[in-house]
Amino acid sequence: MERFGLVRGVAQTQREFARDAHAALLDSTGNADLALLPAEVVEVFYRVRFGHAALDNPQREAVERALGKLADAAVKGKP
Repeated sequence: MERFGLVRGVAQTQREFARDAHAALLDSTGNADLALLPAEVVEVFYRVRFGHAALDNPQREAVERALGKLADAAVKGKP
């Protein structure tokens, strides 16, 4: 996210950051699917961190794919 100029503030929750990331990614890339990924990753984070849920392989792979898509978009740069 830092490659998109986004850094989570100290007082900002992960959900708040994902909301800001959604708006910034949508604005900078125009890709609605890409803009949804931070919120998807954050919801999994909350389930694991606070719900003490374990990720099964498909869930883990989905998070890895989402992070990979974000990384790929960051490498390609902003349109």
